[in-house]
Amino acid sequence: MKIVIDSDIPYIKNVFEEFFDEVIYIKGNQIDSNAVRNAHALIVRTRTLCNAQLLSGSSVKAIATATVGTDHIDLNYCNASGIKVYSAQGSNKGAVLQWVLASLLVATENFNFDLNGKVIGIVGVGNIGSLVAKAAKAMGVEVLLCDPPRQEVEGIANFVDLSYIAKNSDIITFHVPLTQKCRNATLNMASNEFFSNLKPNALLFNSARGGIIDEMLLAKTLMSGKILGAAIDVWQGEPNVLEGLLNASYIATPHIAGYSIEGKINATAMVIEAISKHFELGVTNWSPTPNPIEFKLELNLLKYLDNNLICYSELMKKVYPIEMESAYFKINPLNFEAYRNSYNYRRENGGYCFTSDNIEILRKMEELGFATAKT
Repeated sequence: MKIVIDSDIPYIKNVFEEFFDEVIYIKGNQIDSNAVRNAHALIVRTRTLCNAQLLSGSSVKAIATATVGTDHIDLNYCNASGIKVYSAQGSNKGAVLQWVLASLLVATENFNFDLNGKVIGIVGVGNIGSLVAKAAKAMGVEVLLCDPPRQEVEGIANFVDLSYIAKNSDIITFHVPLTQKCRNATLNMASNEFFSNLKPNALLFNSARGGIIDEMLLAKTLMSGKILGAAIDVWQGEPNVLEGLLNASYIATPHIAGYSIEGKINATAMVIEAISKHFELGVTNWSPTPNPIEFKLELNLLKYLDNNLICYSELMKKVYPIEMESAYFKINPLNFEAYRNSYNYRRENGGYCFTSDNIEILRKMEELGFATAKT
């Protein structure tokens, strides 16, 4: 058998060599029909479009993507062709939470944006959105939730619609998949009506997928001064970015919100397990050797307390100096792919540990995703 693997997926080399007759590593955007013609399995990222053009006439029976989203995969074609698709749902949730918190806390300093009395609207309340809600509540921010698919199943008590989010939120963050031509499609869900309803001086974050927000409208809205700022990690034309939005956003990063060491190991483990189960290879409980996340990085809690209040901004500057990444990317937007492929994976909040005898402080740290230990 033959398997084709995106060469930029970390830690995966030498895992499948004993099970497949041929293991081919190729850059994701270079995986073509010739490469996959005799392949039985693919392990990809977002840069490989898995559609009829790629897969027609191949022997592929399973595709595992080391990503949360599957919008780069034609699921209808795969289903009709008997190709099983696996994704890494939830693998990067801690990393994206960290990106959102870092972006928000930059705003508290750069715009004198006081979190007291503020409301955050979370659009998409799955693995990531749920963590953002918990962290926001820990910091004293009121939370509004918007998730039409969940609302249909669970009722309206805990959810509001997108229009209500726009009108009533000081902070709006998107955590939905990119879908189109289906019920509750998310393509351009933030468009004319959304922007006309926006609360003045709001903040808008997108770490979900490019195409969810009308980027031209967002850029115009930012330049008009109607809203305070935007933090953008995903772009509709990746690896090309809309220059106006790049310049107008106070935080701009090249689709690396989920790029933590923990997130990458989680994703790699998930695709390995998926392919192993599909082909009955017997690979279970995989982890890299050595495993860089076995050890937590100790932080001194006292450095981030002032009169027993947590200095969130100083804490996030330590664990994730996002402004530095943004500044570099704004100067070098043409290096989008090179930046991603050579990214120095960071530790997410859960890679840091605080020790204290203050149970309430430890509880808040845990809700922000950090590891804790009681003295």
